[in-house]
Amino acid sequence: MGDTGAVPLRGQASPGTASRPRITAVAGVSPNGGVSRSGTPLRRVQQIRPQAPSHGVVATLLALAGLAWLSLWVWAASPYGRYLHHEGVPGSLALEIGLFDLGWVLMIVAMMLPSSVPLVLTFAALVGRRRTPGTLVVLLLAGYLVVWAGFGLAAWVMDRGIHATVDAVPWLAEHPQLIIGATLLIVGLEYLPALALGPVADALL
Repeated sequence: MGDTGAVPLRGQASPGTASRPRITAVAGVSPNGGVSRSGTPLRRVQQIRPQAPSHGVVATLLALAGLAWLSLWVWAASPYGRYLHHEGVPGSLALEIGLFDLGWVLMIVAMMLPSSVPLVLTFAALVGRRRTPGTLVVLLLAGYLVVWAGFGLAAWVMDRGIHATVDAVPWLAEHPQLIIGATLLIVGLEYLPALALGPVADALL
């Protein structure tokens, strides 16, 4: 029989085209341009693929991590190595906070930044075709370090609060296991909302 001109139903492929991907024009847009069934010209949309980042991004991140390790090693071996610990620093409170946070950020760059290389590479690939992709990557890293620096400041405040409490209550100094247990309990309680809401989030997604 000849061609009857029948239009295949949605989801079905016409004979001889089973192996071809079906391309649908949506809202006047077509990957290849052309004319719609109603005769309206379709815009041709250029498919933009993420640009692969150069190896320079990886080399730069690893170099930063190596430089941070070297800085920590030199700092710890110097007479100022005590500033890297949680001990009090002689001088102003601003100096103590600044030195602790600086050491914290260096440790983050040395130990945490290498594990974030896939994130940075993905972001660099997504913004690779922008006008200033390098600037955007730098802003990403700056935001990353600012967040970790804020967390380090919060950790410093908590540490000083614990030391002040122990100094005020000698009984706690005689039972340090209570402080360790309470710290682990607080960290565990932090994950309870995520565990409780996990099934709800899975159902919604």
